[in-house]
Order: sequence, then C-alpha cells, then structure tokens
Amino acid sequence: LRQRPASKAITALLLRDSASNWCARCGTCLPRLMTSEGAQARVSRMILIVDDDSDVRETSADMLTELGYTVQQAESGVQALEMLGKTGFDIMVTDIRMPGMSGLELSSLAATRHQALKIILVSGYFQPQALSHRFLQKPFRTDDLDTAIRAELGSEASPVR
Repeated sequence: LRQRPASKAITALLLRDSASNWCARCGTCLPRLMTSEGAQARVSRMILIVDDDSDVRETSADMLTELGYTVQQAESGVQALEMLGKTGFDIMVTDIRMPGMSGLELSSLAATRHQALKIILVSGYFQPQALSHRFLQKPFRTDDLDTAIRAELGSEASPVR
C-alpha cells in the first residue's frame, strides 16, 4: 500500500499471480484491470464522486481508484458544483438523497453548466422512473460501477483525450 502525498487516500498495490489478477485490498479478481484494453480505457478519466455518507463515498472512490480512474470526492452538491467549475471531470457519480441540494438538483445544474459531463445517479432508496441519466442501485459492486462508467463513456473510452 502506498499513500499519496498530501492525501488521506491510499493506493492499493495489485498483485498478479500466474492464474489471475487479485486486488490486494479485498481479494477480488480483477482480470480486466491488468489487460492493456482495460487499463487504457481508464487512463486520464476524471471522476467526481458525490455522497454525503463518507463511508459510501470513500468506498466508491477506492473501487474506482483500484480500477485505474482518477477520482475526487465531494460531500455535498454545493461542493461538487465548486469542484466542477475548477476541474474538467469526465463523469460525476452522485447520490440522489442528500441534505440540502439533492442529487437530482445537482445533476440538473451540472448538466446545464457542463454539457460534456456524463452523470450517473445512485441511490439505495430511490426507485427510478423517468430519469435523464444512468441509474445505479445501491449497494453496487465494483463491476457494476465500472460497467456503468464504461457505458457512459461509450466510444470515448479511449486512452487519453
């Protein structure tokens, strides 16, 4: 494990054995990560995770960091909008139910201000009806989140912009 300078985030070292690839953090097999296709699709992709629950936010960020994405975190809609104005994110993954500004309000404002931004809404309580963005039900697995992100990136999932 390696801690990044000036950050509380720890990057997990991935170990490869002859039969498969394993995540040293959780022991989950991540065969796509070590392939050139899987790694290249994630290079330089900036993802913003927005959730008022720090455990969910940090776990989601850890999942995506392990997959090779560059991740930043916001604990509120207001903080997310500030960060979106300063950094070019490719995707925002936001919880729907948050105090103050909801994820639905955030996604509407973010989509208007940052038209190229892809948005994924997540919730453990909300039942999707007619949403204009991709929806992911909590709890979700690493593969579910990765699949949703790759689907949003679509043909843009090339190595570097």
